Amino acid sequence: MWWWTVERFNKPKAVMDRIPTSKSERKLFFNKLGEQAPQWLKQTWESSKRQDTHKLTKRQINAEVAAARKRSGKNNPAF
Repeated sequence: MWWWTVERFNKPKAVMDRIPTSKSERKLFFNKLGEQAPQWLKQTWESSKRQDTHKLTKRQINAEVAAARKRSGKNNPAF
């Protein structure tokens, strides 16, 4: 089971749902979930696509974060 938080009317709402097993149902599920996303998240997704950073792996993201922390002199992982 997965927990999703969906913001509606500026009030967070926890939603528990099962991710469907069939490919077509999963696609519909995630499309619907994306439509329910708050505006700030949709804007973040669009910005990521424009900058071509939406395809980064977790390892690449962690490497970028580590490099930024090293440049700023901050070693605290929990800012």
